[in-house]
Amino acid sequence: MAYEILKKYAPNAAQKLIDEMADGKITQNQLSTISSNLTVEMLKNMNVNIAAGKLQQIANDLYSVLGENYELVGECYAQIQNRIYAAEKLKMQATKAEMSKKRVERIAERLKIATESLAKVIVEKDVSSMSRQAYGDSVKVNTDQASEAGLKTYIVRTLGSGKNCEWCRDLAGKYEYGVDVHSGDDVFRRHDNCNCTVESICDKTVTNVHSKKSYQLSESEVLAFEEQNLKSLTNTRIDDIIEREKRFETLNEKTRDYINNRLETANIEYNEVKLRKEKLSESEIIDMISGGDKTKGSCASVALAYAGQKQGYDVLDFRGGDSMIFFSNKINKVKMFDVVGAKTIEVNSAKTSLTNGKRIIQQLEEGKEYYLSVGRHAAIVRINSGMPQYLELQSPIRNGWKNFGDVGAKLKSRFGCSPSSKYFSAAYATDISQLGNDEFKTILGYINTSSYEQAKGATGYVK
Repeated sequence: MAYEILKKYAPNAAQKLIDEMADGKITQNQLSTISSNLTVEMLKNMNVNIAAGKLQQIANDLYSVLGENYELVGECYAQIQNRIYAAEKLKMQATKAEMSKKRVERIAERLKIATESLAKVIVEKDVSSMSRQAYGDSVKVNTDQASEAGLKTYIVRTLGSGKNCEWCRDLAGKYEYGVDVHSGDDVFRRHDNCNCTVESICDKTVTNVHSKKSYQLSESEVLAFEEQNLKSLTNTRIDDIIEREKRFETLNEKTRDYINNRLETANIEYNEVKLRKEKLSESEIIDMISGGDKTKGSCASVALAYAGQKQGYDVLDFRGGDSMIFFSNKINKVKMFDVVGAKTIEVNSAKTSLTNGKRIIQQLEEGKEYYLSVGRHAAIVRINSGMPQYLELQSPIRNGWKNFGDVGAKLKSRFGCSPSSKYFSAAYATDISQLGNDEFKTILGYINTSSYEQAKGATGYVK
Protein backbone atom coordinates (compact mmCIF):
# COMPACT_ATOMS: atom_id res chain seq x y z
CA MET A 1 0.00 0.00 0.00
CA ALA A 2 1.27 3.47 -0.86
CA TYR A 3 -0.36 5.17 2.17
CA GLU A 4 -0.78 8.35 0.12
CA ILE A 5 -3.61 9.88 2.20
CA LEU A 6 -1.84 9.11 5.47
CA LYS A 7 1.36 10.73 4.18
CA LYS A 8 -0.68 13.79 3.27
CA TYR A 9 -1.59 14.33 6.94
CA ALA A 10 1.50 12.87 8.65
CA PRO A 11 4.27 12.87 6.03
CA ASN A 12 7.26 12.59 8.34
CA ALA A 13 6.06 9.91 10.77
CA ALA A 14 4.25 7.86 8.12
CA GLN A 15 7.33 7.71 5.90
CA LYS A 16 9.51 6.84 8.89
CA LEU A 17 7.20 3.94 9.78
CA ILE A 18 7.12 2.73 6.17
CA ASP A 19 10.92 2.79 6.00
CA GLU A 20 11.30 0.92 9.29
CA MET A 21 8.81 -1.73 8.19
CA ALA A 22 10.61 -2.18 4.88
CA ASP A 23 13.85 -2.71 6.79
CA GLY A 24 12.12 -5.60 8.61
CA LYS A 25 13.80 -4.93 11.93
CA ILE A 26 11.42 -2.51 13.59
CA THR A 27 11.28 -2.95 17.37
CA GLN A 28 8.40 -2.46 19.75
CA ASN A 29 9.94 0.72 21.14
CA GLN A 30 10.36 2.14 17.64
CA LEU A 31 6.77 1.31 16.78
CA SER A 32 5.62 2.97 20.00
CA THR A 33 7.52 6.18 19.35
CA ILE A 34 6.80 6.51 15.64
CA SER A 35 3.09 5.63 15.88
CA SER A 36 2.70 8.16 18.68
CA ASN A 37 4.44 10.80 16.57
CA LEU A 38 2.19 9.84 13.66
CA THR A 39 -0.93 10.60 15.69
CA VAL A 40 0.46 13.91 16.93
CA GLU A 41 1.50 14.99 13.43
CA MET A 42 -1.85 13.95 11.96
CA LEU A 43 -3.83 15.93 14.54
CA LYS A 44 -1.63 19.00 14.11
CA ASN A 45 -2.20 19.09 10.35
CA MET A 46 -5.92 18.41 10.72
CA ASN A 47 -6.23 21.37 13.06
CA VAL A 48 -4.37 23.54 10.56
CA ASN A 49 -6.84 22.49 7.87
CA ILE A 50 -9.80 23.12 10.15
CA ALA A 51 -8.57 26.65 10.77
CA ALA A 52 -8.22 27.06 6.98
CA GLY A 53 -11.88 26.07 6.50
CA LYS A 54 -11.09 22.65 4.96
CA LEU A 55 -13.43 20.74 7.23
CA GLN A 56 -15.24 18.94 4.41
CA GLN A 57 -11.94 17.75 2.99
CA ILE A 58 -10.93 16.26 6.35
CA ALA A 59 -14.29 14.50 6.64
CA ASN A 60 -13.89 13.07 3.14
CA ASP A 61 -10.31 11.91 3.83
CA LEU A 62 -11.04 10.54 7.28
CA TYR A 63 -11.87 6.95 6.34
CA SER A 64 -8.79 6.66 4.15
CA VAL A 65 -6.36 8.30 6.53
CA LEU A 66 -7.48 6.27 9.55
CA GLY A 67 -7.69 3.11 7.49
CA GLU A 68 -4.14 3.54 6.22
CA ASN A 69 -2.93 4.37 9.71
CA TYR A 70 -4.63 1.25 11.04
CA GLU A 71 -3.18 -0.87 8.24
CA LEU A 72 0.37 0.43 8.64
CA VAL A 73 0.53 0.06 12.43
CA GLY A 74 -1.15 -3.35 12.22
CA GLU A 75 1.32 -4.53 9.56
CA CYS A 76 4.24 -3.42 11.71
CA TYR A 77 2.80 -5.13 14.76
CA ALA A 78 2.26 -8.36 12.81
CA GLN A 79 5.86 -8.27 11.61
CA ILE A 80 7.12 -7.94 15.18
CA GLN A 81 4.75 -10.60 16.53
CA ASN A 82 5.75 -13.08 13.86
CA ARG A 83 9.39 -12.67 14.86
CA ILE A 84 8.37 -13.44 18.45
CA TYR A 85 6.46 -16.55 17.38
CA ALA A 86 9.47 -17.71 15.37
CA ALA A 87 11.81 -17.18 18.31
CA GLU A 88 9.43 -19.21 20.50
CA LYS A 89 9.23 -21.90 17.78
CA LEU A 90 5.48 -21.49 17.61
CA LYS A 91 3.89 -22.36 14.27
CA MET A 92 1.59 -19.34 14.26
CA GLN A 93 1.13 -16.23 12.15
CA ALA A 94 0.01 -12.89 13.57
CA THR A 95 -3.46 -11.66 12.65
CA LYS A 96 -4.27 -8.11 11.60
CA ALA A 97 -7.26 -6.43 13.24
CA GLU A 98 -10.03 -4.78 11.27
CA MET A 99 -10.90 -1.14 11.82
CA SER A 100 -14.46 -0.27 12.89
CA LYS A 101 -15.94 1.23 9.72
CA LYS A 102 -19.13 2.35 11.46
CA ARG A 103 -17.21 4.29 14.08
CA VAL A 104 -15.20 6.15 11.46
CA GLU A 105 -18.36 6.90 9.50
CA ARG A 106 -20.00 8.38 12.59
CA ILE A 107 -16.96 10.59 13.25
CA ALA A 108 -16.92 11.74 9.62
CA GLU A 109 -20.63 12.61 9.69
CA ARG A 110 -20.15 14.67 12.84
CA LEU A 111 -17.23 16.51 11.26
CA LYS A 112 -19.28 17.46 8.20
CA ILE A 113 -21.76 19.47 10.29
CA ALA A 114 -19.44 20.63 13.08
CA THR A 115 -18.39 24.17 13.87
CA GLU A 116 -14.67 24.93 13.90
CA SER A 117 -14.43 24.67 17.70
CA LEU A 118 -16.40 21.41 17.81
CA ALA A 119 -14.36 19.98 14.95
CA LYS A 120 -11.16 20.52 16.95
CA VAL A 121 -12.68 18.65 19.89
CA ILE A 122 -13.72 15.76 17.63
CA VAL A 123 -10.23 15.56 16.16
CA GLU A 124 -8.51 15.72 19.54
CA LYS A 125 -10.79 13.13 21.12
CA ASP A 126 -12.35 10.76 18.59
CA VAL A 127 -9.79 10.84 15.78
CA SER A 128 -6.91 10.63 18.26
CA SER A 129 -8.56 7.68 20.01
CA MET A 130 -9.06 5.81 16.72
CA SER A 131 -5.47 6.41 15.70
CA ARG A 132 -4.05 5.19 19.00
CA GLN A 133 -6.39 2.19 19.07
CA ALA A 134 -4.72 0.52 16.09
CA TYR A 135 -2.04 -1.09 18.23
CA GLY A 136 -4.37 -2.14 21.04
CA ASP A 137 -6.73 -3.83 18.60
CA SER A 138 -3.82 -5.75 17.08
CA VAL A 139 -2.91 -7.05 20.51
CA LYS A 140 -6.51 -8.09 21.17
CA VAL A 141 -7.01 -10.13 18.01
CA ASN A 142 -3.65 -11.87 18.45
CA THR A 143 -4.40 -12.61 22.10
CA ASP A 144 -7.67 -14.16 20.91
CA GLN A 145 -5.77 -16.26 18.41
CA ALA A 146 -3.23 -17.47 20.99
CA SER A 147 -5.97 -18.30 23.48
CA GLU A 148 -7.93 -20.27 20.89
CA ALA A 149 -4.75 -22.17 20.03
CA GLY A 150 -4.65 -23.43 23.61
CA LEU A 151 -1.96 -21.13 25.03
CA LYS A 152 -2.66 -19.80 28.50
CA THR A 153 -2.91 -16.04 28.16
CA TYR A 154 -3.25 -13.24 30.71
CA ILE A 155 -4.04 -9.55 30.49
CA VAL A 156 -2.41 -7.40 33.17
CA ARG A 157 -3.46 -3.78 33.61
CA THR A 158 -1.23 -1.77 35.93
CA LEU A 159 -1.86 1.76 37.19
CA GLY A 160 0.60 4.38 36.03
CA SER A 161 2.44 6.79 38.29
CA GLY A 162 0.72 9.84 39.72
CA LYS A 163 -2.99 10.35 40.26
CA ASN A 164 -5.27 7.72 38.72
CA CYS A 165 -8.99 8.07 38.00
CA GLU A 166 -11.70 5.83 39.50
CA TRP A 167 -12.26 4.05 36.16
CA CYS A 168 -8.61 3.04 35.89
CA ARG A 169 -8.34 2.03 39.55
CA ASP A 170 -11.35 -0.23 39.10
CA LEU A 171 -9.83 -1.94 36.05
CA ALA A 172 -6.33 -2.53 37.43
CA GLY A 173 -5.50 -6.21 37.82
CA LYS A 174 -4.48 -9.45 36.18
CA TYR A 175 -7.11 -11.38 34.23
CA GLU A 176 -7.00 -14.75 32.57
CA TYR A 177 -7.96 -14.14 28.97
CA GLY A 178 -11.06 -16.01 27.86
CA VAL A 179 -12.12 -16.54 31.48
CA ASP A 180 -12.06 -13.19 33.29
CA VAL A 181 -11.93 -10.92 30.24
CA HIS A 182 -12.56 -11.18 26.53
CA SER A 183 -11.71 -9.19 23.42
CA GLY A 184 -13.37 -5.77 23.49
CA ASP A 185 -13.55 -5.48 27.30
CA ASP A 186 -12.74 -2.19 29.02
CA VAL A 187 -9.47 -3.56 30.40
CA PHE A 188 -7.88 -2.95 26.97
CA ARG A 189 -9.02 0.65 26.66
CA ARG A 190 -7.47 3.91 27.79
CA HIS A 191 -8.88 7.40 28.02
CA ASP A 192 -7.18 10.67 27.10
CA ASN A 193 -4.00 11.26 29.16
CA CYS A 194 -4.19 7.72 30.59
CA ASN A 195 -0.80 6.40 31.71
CA CYS A 196 -1.87 2.86 32.63
CA THR A 197 -0.06 -0.07 31.05
CA VAL A 198 -1.83 -3.12 29.65
CA GLU A 199 0.22 -6.24 29.03
CA SER A 200 -0.72 -9.40 27.17
CA ILE A 201 1.16 -12.40 28.53
CA CYS A 202 1.11 -15.51 26.36
CA ASP A 203 3.34 -18.46 27.14
CA LYS A 204 6.73 -16.74 27.65
CA THR A 205 5.98 -13.56 25.72
CA VAL A 206 4.96 -10.26 27.32
CA THR A 207 3.64 -7.41 25.14
CA ASN A 208 2.75 -4.03 26.61
CA VAL A 209 -0.39 -2.78 24.84
CA HIS A 210 0.42 0.91 25.25
CA SER A 211 4.21 1.14 25.16
CA LYS A 212 4.39 -1.64 22.56
CA LYS A 213 7.47 -3.08 24.31
CA SER A 214 7.84 -6.88 24.15
CA TYR A 215 10.16 -8.92 26.29
CA GLN A 216 10.70 -12.54 27.32
CA LEU A 217 9.92 -14.09 30.70
CA SER A 218 12.19 -16.83 31.96
CA GLU A 219 10.71 -20.25 32.71
CA SER A 220 10.94 -19.60 36.46
CA GLU A 221 9.13 -16.27 36.06
CA VAL A 222 6.34 -17.92 34.08
CA LEU A 223 5.91 -20.60 36.76
CA ALA A 224 5.98 -18.03 39.56
CA PHE A 225 3.45 -15.89 37.70
CA GLU A 226 0.98 -18.76 37.42
CA GLU A 227 1.60 -20.14 40.92
CA GLN A 228 0.90 -16.81 42.60
CA ASN A 229 -2.56 -16.61 41.02
CA LEU A 230 -2.56 -12.87 41.54
CA LYS A 231 -3.96 -10.11 39.34
CA SER A 232 -0.60 -8.45 38.80
CA LEU A 233 3.11 -9.23 38.80
CA THR A 234 4.41 -8.47 42.28
CA ASN A 235 7.46 -9.24 44.37
CA THR A 236 5.38 -11.11 46.95
CA ARG A 237 7.13 -14.19 48.28
CA ILE A 238 5.57 -17.58 47.50
CA ASP A 239 5.32 -18.56 51.18
CA ASP A 240 3.35 -15.37 51.86
CA ILE A 241 1.00 -16.28 49.02
CA ILE A 242 0.48 -19.80 50.40
CA GLU A 243 -0.23 -18.39 53.86
CA ARG A 244 -2.76 -15.96 52.43
CA GLU A 245 -4.46 -18.67 50.39
CA LYS A 246 -4.92 -20.78 53.52
CA ARG A 247 -6.36 -17.80 55.35
CA PHE A 248 -8.88 -17.13 52.58
CA GLU A 249 -9.80 -20.70 51.64
CA THR A 250 -13.10 -20.65 53.59
CA LEU A 251 -14.37 -17.53 51.78
CA ASN A 252 -16.82 -17.71 48.91
CA GLU A 253 -15.37 -17.59 45.40
CA LYS A 254 -16.59 -14.07 44.63
CA THR A 255 -14.88 -12.67 47.72
CA ARG A 256 -11.61 -14.45 46.96
CA ASP A 257 -11.72 -13.04 43.44
CA TYR A 258 -12.48 -9.56 44.79
CA ILE A 259 -9.49 -9.74 47.14
CA ASN A 260 -7.10 -11.12 44.53
CA ASN A 261 -8.31 -9.02 41.61
CA ARG A 262 -8.79 -5.70 43.36
CA LEU A 263 -7.33 -5.36 46.84
CA GLU A 264 -4.10 -7.26 46.22
CA THR A 265 -3.42 -5.43 42.95
CA ALA A 266 -3.88 -2.12 44.78
CA ASN A 267 -0.92 -3.14 47.00
CA ILE A 268 -2.88 -2.63 50.23
CA GLU A 269 -1.36 -4.24 53.31
CA TYR A 270 -3.51 -6.82 55.10
CA ASN A 271 -3.94 -6.54 58.88
CA GLU A 272 -6.06 -9.39 60.26
CA VAL A 273 -9.30 -8.49 62.04
CA LYS A 274 -10.26 -10.54 65.10
CA LEU A 275 -13.49 -10.94 67.01
CA ARG A 276 -13.84 -8.82 70.11
CA LYS A 277 -13.67 -10.68 73.39
CA GLU A 278 -16.01 -8.21 75.08
CA LYS A 279 -19.11 -6.46 73.76
CA LEU A 280 -18.90 -2.68 73.45
CA SER A 281 -21.77 -0.23 73.70
CA GLU A 282 -22.53 1.99 70.73
CA SER A 283 -21.07 5.05 72.46
CA GLU A 284 -17.90 3.11 73.29
CA ILE A 285 -17.54 2.08 69.64
CA ILE A 286 -17.96 5.67 68.46
CA ASP A 287 -15.42 6.97 70.99
CA MET A 288 -12.94 4.26 69.99
CA ILE A 289 -13.00 4.64 66.21
CA SER A 290 -13.71 8.36 65.72
CA GLY A 291 -11.42 11.37 65.78
CA GLY A 292 -10.18 14.41 63.88
CA ASP A 293 -9.32 13.13 60.42
CA LYS A 294 -5.69 13.83 59.51
CA THR A 295 -5.82 11.82 56.27
CA LYS A 296 -7.04 13.23 52.95
CA GLY A 297 -10.54 11.98 53.77
CA SER A 298 -11.40 8.65 55.42
CA CYS A 299 -15.16 8.99 55.66
CA ALA A 300 -15.80 5.87 53.56
CA SER A 301 -13.44 3.53 55.38
CA VAL A 302 -14.12 4.72 58.94
CA ALA A 303 -17.84 4.16 58.35
CA LEU A 304 -16.99 0.60 57.27
CA ALA A 305 -14.94 0.21 60.46
CA TYR A 306 -18.03 1.21 62.45
CA ALA A 307 -20.10 -1.34 60.54
CA GLY A 308 -17.52 -3.97 61.45
CA GLN A 309 -17.45 -2.97 65.10
CA LYS A 310 -21.25 -3.37 65.24
CA GLN A 311 -20.74 -6.99 64.16
CA GLY A 312 -18.24 -7.55 66.98
CA TYR A 313 -15.05 -7.13 64.90
CA ASP A 314 -12.04 -5.39 66.46
CA VAL A 315 -11.22 -3.00 63.61
CA LEU A 316 -9.86 0.55 63.46
CA ASP A 317 -9.26 2.93 60.56
CA PHE A 318 -7.66 6.27 59.67
CA ARG A 319 -4.95 4.40 57.79
CA GLY A 320 -5.02 6.77 54.81
CA GLY A 321 -3.01 6.05 51.67
CA ASP A 322 -3.96 3.34 49.20
CA SER A 323 -6.51 1.79 51.56
CA MET A 324 -8.37 5.08 51.89
CA ILE A 325 -8.29 5.66 48.13
CA PHE A 326 -9.57 2.16 47.36
CA PHE A 327 -12.54 2.25 49.74
CA SER A 328 -13.49 5.79 48.75
CA ASN A 329 -14.26 4.42 45.27
CA LYS A 330 -18.01 3.81 44.95
CA ILE A 331 -17.54 1.08 42.37
CA ASN A 332 -15.25 -0.83 44.74
CA LYS A 333 -17.72 -0.50 47.61
CA VAL A 334 -20.78 -1.55 45.62
CA LYS A 335 -18.88 -4.59 44.37
CA MET A 336 -17.70 -5.35 47.91
CA PHE A 337 -21.23 -5.38 49.31
CA ASP A 338 -22.28 -7.66 46.48
CA VAL A 339 -19.54 -10.25 47.01
CA VAL A 340 -20.19 -10.47 50.77
CA GLY A 341 -23.88 -11.12 50.08
CA ALA A 342 -25.34 -7.77 51.17
CA LYS A 343 -28.16 -6.19 49.19
CA THR A 344 -27.72 -2.51 48.34
CA ILE A 345 -30.42 0.03 47.57
CA GLU A 346 -29.47 2.13 44.53
CA VAL A 347 -31.23 5.33 43.48
CA ASN A 348 -30.15 6.88 40.19
CA SER A 349 -33.47 7.99 38.73
CA ALA A 350 -32.79 11.71 39.16
CA LYS A 351 -30.28 13.77 37.22
CA THR A 352 -28.62 15.22 40.34
CA SER A 353 -26.89 13.71 43.35
CA LEU A 354 -28.95 15.96 45.62
CA THR A 355 -32.29 14.56 44.46
CA ASN A 356 -30.98 10.98 44.49
CA GLY A 357 -29.81 11.56 48.07
CA LYS A 358 -33.24 12.83 49.15
CA ARG A 359 -35.00 9.92 47.48
CA ILE A 360 -32.83 7.25 49.03
CA ILE A 361 -33.27 8.65 52.53
CA GLN A 362 -37.03 8.36 52.03
CA GLN A 363 -36.55 4.61 51.48
CA LEU A 364 -34.69 3.96 54.75
CA GLU A 365 -36.51 1.95 57.42
CA GLU A 366 -36.84 2.88 61.08
CA GLY A 367 -34.64 0.82 63.38
CA LYS A 368 -31.96 -0.03 60.83
CA GLU A 369 -28.51 1.47 60.26
CA TYR A 370 -27.30 1.96 56.69
CA TYR A 371 -24.01 2.66 54.99
CA LEU A 372 -24.90 5.63 52.75
CA SER A 373 -22.71 6.75 49.86
CA VAL A 374 -23.88 9.81 47.92
CA GLY A 375 -22.30 12.95 46.53
CA ARG A 376 -18.75 13.18 47.86
CA HIS A 377 -19.29 11.60 51.27
CA ALA A 378 -20.10 8.30 52.94
CA ALA A 379 -21.55 7.83 56.42
CA ILE A 380 -23.69 5.60 58.57
CA VAL A 381 -27.30 6.86 58.63
CA ARG A 382 -30.57 5.86 60.28
CA ILE A 383 -34.14 6.94 60.88
CA ASN A 384 -34.68 7.59 64.59
CA SER A 385 -38.28 8.31 65.66
CA GLY A 386 -38.98 9.49 62.13
CA MET A 387 -35.93 11.77 62.09
CA PRO A 388 -33.08 11.12 59.58
CA GLN A 389 -29.69 11.10 61.31
CA TYR A 390 -26.09 10.61 60.19
CA LEU A 391 -23.12 9.46 62.24
CA GLU A 392 -20.22 11.91 62.43
CA LEU A 393 -16.88 10.11 62.96
CA GLN A 394 -14.27 12.58 61.68
CA SER A 395 -14.52 15.51 64.08
CA PRO A 396 -11.80 16.19 66.67
CA ILE A 397 -14.41 16.92 69.37
CA ARG A 398 -18.05 16.43 68.28
CA ASN A 399 -18.65 12.90 67.04
CA GLY A 400 -21.86 10.89 67.26
CA TRP A 401 -25.35 10.94 65.81
CA LYS A 402 -26.46 14.21 64.20
CA ASN A 403 -29.90 15.20 62.95
CA PHE A 404 -30.14 16.01 59.26
CA GLY A 405 -32.66 18.76 59.99
CA ASP A 406 -33.19 20.22 56.53
CA VAL A 407 -32.27 17.10 54.55
CA GLY A 408 -31.43 18.94 51.34
CA ALA A 409 -29.26 21.50 53.09
CA LYS A 410 -27.34 18.83 55.00
CA LEU A 411 -26.85 16.71 51.88
CA LYS A 412 -25.26 19.74 50.26
CA SER A 413 -23.16 20.93 53.20
CA ARG A 414 -21.95 17.60 54.65
CA PHE A 415 -22.34 15.10 51.83
CA GLY A 416 -21.23 17.40 49.01
CA CYS A 417 -24.37 16.76 46.94
CA SER A 418 -25.09 19.14 44.11
CA PRO A 419 -28.35 20.33 42.53
CA SER A 420 -26.57 20.49 39.18
CA SER A 421 -26.83 17.66 36.67
CA LYS A 422 -23.19 18.35 35.81
CA TYR A 423 -22.22 16.52 39.01
CA PHE A 424 -24.64 13.61 38.77
CA SER A 425 -24.01 10.55 40.91
CA ALA A 426 -26.17 7.69 42.12
CA ALA A 427 -26.93 7.11 45.82
CA TYR A 428 -26.29 3.76 47.53
CA ALA A 429 -27.48 2.51 50.92
CA THR A 430 -26.68 -0.86 52.51
CA ASP A 431 -28.21 -2.22 55.72
CA ILE A 432 -25.12 -2.97 57.82
CA SER A 433 -26.82 -5.78 59.74
CA GLN A 434 -26.12 -7.91 56.64
CA LEU A 435 -22.36 -7.69 57.20
CA GLY A 436 -21.87 -10.28 59.95
CA ASN A 437 -19.86 -12.81 57.97
CA ASP A 438 -16.26 -13.93 57.42
CA GLU A 439 -16.21 -12.37 53.95
CA PHE A 440 -16.75 -8.84 55.25
CA LYS A 441 -14.52 -9.45 58.27
CA THR A 442 -11.66 -10.50 55.96
CA ILE A 443 -12.06 -7.48 53.66
CA LEU A 444 -11.91 -5.23 56.73
CA GLY A 445 -8.34 -6.48 57.12
CA TYR A 446 -7.43 -4.09 54.30
CA ILE A 447 -8.78 -1.20 56.41
CA ASN A 448 -7.73 -2.30 59.89
CA THR A 449 -5.03 -0.09 61.41
CA SER A 450 -2.98 -0.37 64.58
CA SER A 451 -4.04 2.20 67.15
CA TYR A 452 -0.60 3.85 67.16
CA GLU A 453 -0.65 4.23 63.36
CA GLN A 454 -4.01 5.98 63.10
CA ALA A 455 -3.85 9.36 61.39
CA LYS A 456 -6.31 11.13 63.66
CA GLY A 457 -6.19 13.67 66.46
CA ALA A 458 -6.93 17.18 67.64
CA THR A 459 -5.41 18.78 64.54
CA GLY A 460 -7.61 16.70 62.19
CA TYR A 461 -11.01 17.79 60.94
CA VAL A 462 -14.15 16.61 59.15
CA LYS A 463 -13.80 15.89 55.43
